[in-house]
This record gives sequence, C-alpha cells and structure tokens, in this order.
Amino acid sequence: MNEIKCEWNNYIGGSAFKSKQTIQTYHANHRRITSFLNKSIHSSSQEEIIEAANNIANNKNTKGLLLNCGIAFYNLYNLNTNLLIQEKKIITECEDKEICLDDLDKRLNYLFYKERWRDVIILYLLLNYYCRNADLNIEIVKSIHRTKHDKKRNYIVTRKEDFVFIRNNYEGKKTFGQKRNHFTSVLFARALKYYCALLPPNMPIHLLHDEDGNPINDDEVERFVKIATEGLTEADINKIDIESRGDYELLNMMADRRGETINNLLFFNKIKFMMTDIIKI
Repeated sequence: MNEIKCEWNNYIGGSAFKSKQTIQTYHANHRRITSFLNKSIHSSSQEEIIEAANNIANNKNTKGLLLNCGIAFYNLYNLNTNLLIQEKKIITECEDKEICLDDLDKRLNYLFYKERWRDVIILYLLLNYYCRNADLNIEIVKSIHRTKHDKKRNYIVTRKEDFVFIRNNYEGKKTFGQKRNHFTSVLFARALKYYCALLPPNMPIHLLHDEDGNPINDDEVERFVKIATEGLTEADINKIDIESRGDYELLNMMADRRGETINNLLFFNKIKFMMTDIIKI
C-alpha cells in the first residue's frame, strides 16, 4: 500500500498545471486499477493493466480512460507503453477521435498561454462546476452585498482569500435553490484579474456582454462557449466529464454542483454508464 501511495504522490508532484477534475478522475482510475491488481501500476505488467481495464469497465470509453491512466503512470516511470497504446488503439480505431479530459485540460492551458482571459474563465467554470449555458451569464462583483441587488442573476464574487460562484439563474433553481461555491485557483485569479483590467473602469463587469458592456441574453451564451471550447457545447463537455467518472462520490459531487440528480445526469445526457463502473474504493 505504501508503494501505491508513493506512486500517486509522484503523479501529484508533477500535476501543478492539471485541473482539479482531471486529477480527481486520474485518482479514481488509479484507485480502481491498483485495487484490482493489489499493487502499484508501475510494478504491474502491461498485460495485467489491460486485464484490469477489461474486468473493471463495460464500455469502451471507460476502458480507454483506464488505459490512459496506465499509460500516464508508465510514462511517469519511463516504462515501455507499446502494448497499452496498441490496446487503446484497438478500442478507438473504429470510432471517431474522442476528446477526453486531458484534451480539455490542455485546451485550458493553451487559452491561458494565448491570454484569452474570458475563454479561460468560461472553460474553467465548465470543467469545475459543470455549468449549463445560462450559468455563465455572470456579473463580477467585489462583495457578497452586491449580489443582493438582483437575486435573479449569477455572480462571481472576488474576495481577498477566495472566490464565490453564486448561481440564482440555472435550470435546477426551483428544486435545489441558490448554488453557492467557494473556491481558490491561481489560474482563475490571474485570468479574472487580466480580463477585468481590459474593461472600462467604474462600470458593471459582465463576463459575457455586448459592445456596450451590457449582459447578453441566455440564448446567446452558446456562441461564447463554442469559441472557448473550439466548437464544443456545454452538453458535449459534461458528457465527456460524466463518462470519465468511475467513482460514485465524484458523480455525486458533479450532480450536486450542476444542480440535478445523478439519475438525470446519466439519463438526459444519454450516457452508456454501467452500474459496475460506479464503485467506491
């Protein structure tokens, strides 16, 4: 068990630029594989990892994610990955190229590097809070008090120690009430700071606005989402994220942040998710 823990800690040590949900997904899949094998990934053979993926998962997407996890940890220890890559290719060769969380994580870093601050903010919130389009129609304010002026809007509150994401306008509001999430992120903080600096001072700051700085209508949000994601919709991103989850607690967290039940999360997104994939370790 110490070897397994050490292996995971080695991965965390080099994950400074990976998003939280990517780390959580790799953690879940790392636990699934090591629990099945009862040993670390890098001390297991490629054949053993392939056998584990085939036994743990019932759908190709989940098997692919487990193999990706095996490849990542083999690369961490500079081990040969030929069989794992070949097996991943067999799974996907008859399908269109799949976009996974790693691709979205790379996209987030690319947007930051290109100084596309609004797009960074949009993609960060999509990946971490599983937003629908309307959730992203946000006003940026500096105090909780400012959010009480209009309780039908969504807000990002910038505070000294953290941010507060407040959602009053989202699909599940009548059932789940106001959503309020506190978080910290160096990447988000820098993107928000630089984005706000580009806008005229002493005016309300809206994440998505028209040429006059006024907030856009909810039905116009998808256009901004597709720019940030290079053509993907919020539904596409949530489907990618849902299919990546192999841990009940992570799925439950995702449903809670999105504001719906796990059953709705899986059913309405038409996810082929088998119950044997939802495990607690």
